[in-house]
Amino acid sequence: APGSKASQLVELMRLGAEAAGTGGEPTGAVVANDIDARRAEVLTRALNRLASPATVVTTVDAQYFPNCFPAGSGAADVEAEGPAPALHEALRFDRVLCDVPCSGDGTMRKTPYIWKSWTLRDGLALHIRQLNILNRGLDLLKVGGRLVYSTCSLNPMEDEAVVAGALRRHGAAIALVPPRPPLGEQLRAARGLKRWVVPHPREEGVFFESYADVPGELKDGKLKLLPTMFPPFGEGTDGISVQLQEGCRRFLPHLMDTGGFFVATFEKRAELPPSAKARREARAEALREERAAAARAEADEATTAAQAPEAAEVAEEAVEEAAEAAEADVEAATPEAVEEGPPGAGPQEASPPLQGAPAGLAAAPATSPAPPVRQALRRITKEYVGLEQALGAAAWQEIADFYGLGRELSCRFVVRSGGDKGVFLLSEGVQHLLVTETRLPTRMVLCGVLALQRAQSYHVRACAWQLAQEGLAALCALGLRRRISARRPLLRRLLVERDLPLAEVRAAAAAGDVSGLDAMADPESSGDDAGGLLPGSLAVALHGDDVGANSDGLPLVVAATISDDALELAANNAEVAALLEDLCGQPSVDGILGGTGASAVAEAGAADEAPRPTANEP
Repeated sequence: APGSKASQLVELMRLGAEAAGTGGEPTGAVVANDIDARRAEVLTRALNRLASPATVVTTVDAQYFPNCFPAGSGAADVEAEGPAPALHEALRFDRVLCDVPCSGDGTMRKTPYIWKSWTLRDGLALHIRQLNILNRGLDLLKVGGRLVYSTCSLNPMEDEAVVAGALRRHGAAIALVPPRPPLGEQLRAARGLKRWVVPHPREEGVFFESYADVPGELKDGKLKLLPTMFPPFGEGTDGISVQLQEGCRRFLPHLMDTGGFFVATFEKRAELPPSAKARREARAEALREERAAAARAEADEATTAAQAPEAAEVAEEAVEEAAEAAEADVEAATPEAVEEGPPGAGPQEASPPLQGAPAGLAAAPATSPAPPVRQALRRITKEYVGLEQALGAAAWQEIADFYGLGRELSCRFVVRSGGDKGVFLLSEGVQHLLVTETRLPTRMVLCGVLALQRAQSYHVRACAWQLAQEGLAALCALGLRRRISARRPLLRRLLVERDLPLAEVRAAAAAGDVSGLDAMADPESSGDDAGGLLPGSLAVALHGDDVGANSDGLPLVVAATISDDALELAANNAEVAALLEDLCGQPSVDGILGGTGASAVAEAGAADEAPRPTANEP
């Protein structure tokens, strides 16, 4: 199911934050993308379990994942003045994982029925799409960063051929990184292939060793053979063959009793050479700016000389004529170029140019499109907006004052467009991403973690927002003031019984089993109510001295509510069951059998309270 690799990346980022001493709060962002909306929903549910503010889920065709420019770097509309933002200003990622769509023929162990529908055309049809995604991932990678290309296929059309196509296209700007010796010793895998043959898409038993052997009818059409499908050949390609063998790994099922998959790691060592499309757009932009400047100068002269109402119309006509002339000049001067193809074009319509290919074996040319009109930059997404922008500054002031959060953190909280029931907390990296601008719309399914929600309890009167269990740990890392600590036995009782009388909580505080309760005092209480607790939402954390006894050493915290006479849980049964498993160090019986309801909570509590046998008992 989708989400396993993304979850591991989020965990790695969390571990890195702990090692860096940032209090366990990740400062970066993990952007997981899937073009299929249903798979994106499954991915979202998987990442929600980690409750990390550093997660983003998008649904975009990875071949055209947009460039994200800093806010204010572009014009407000297509006719605005000034040059378009340069690509080097776009946001770049430190690491990229290209887990591309594939035929899945390496999963024959867990899905043996795959052979009933498998054909030679599967890998051939996916090749250009996989190569486009890999090239786009390399574009989005910053210099010095690393990209992992992976498939669950053993077909060289989807593996080494794609990797070789990227190496030939980008030259010395990228290189394959062989696995480190310790990792290579622990993971048993075969090296990459240097030579392979390309099958005929329709005739069984017919193979081609080079593109020169391909008949003309297979170089055009719906399912054509491309030069990038063949092994590196010609002058200057020996180094590519060596990289394929040393830098790629084929994990064969029989070597480690696993499924079959392919992995290659790239390192970006320099900015990639511009594609034909980028060069054409740059020339169009330069000509457009030159003609527009000349038209503005001519319009200014006409306005000054005529001083008539018709001057504005003359100026507008001059600008339009200049723009049309610039586009015509670019179209006439730009030869047809081979490129990936714009959004909307079929993946088989064009292929990347090759380096080192013999004369006469260039890819089939594609029709040169008209010079592109500069598209407006817009906010990367409309699904999420800032809390203050959506609900007003008063809403954020109420939250910040009640929970003791810094006013400067307002930019880290967002709500869904058109919704006011939940507030999401973002990491610094996600917040930085959310204020970028793109030329293409980007649908975000998930952004950050749910931290606050509209109060549903009658006892939450001092603030209209109560803490959400999902983002509670992240809020605590920001210095949440409404927080108390409890010893393990008392916290276990709260999780099992779901509420405790305030009298017992006060007695536990006097005995040293609860700390921080004084900070919950109501400042407006007086007379007989003096020293009363301010009703509302708060966090109950495991006492610091008991954290080391936890199985994984992670902070354990649960959302609760102070009412007039009790401390009540504000987490659902599934969340409470998971917290009990962490607290007790072992899963409940019902949890192992798949239960997540109240019975799981009761089982965990009963197991922990049952008398344990002594050393002399059987």
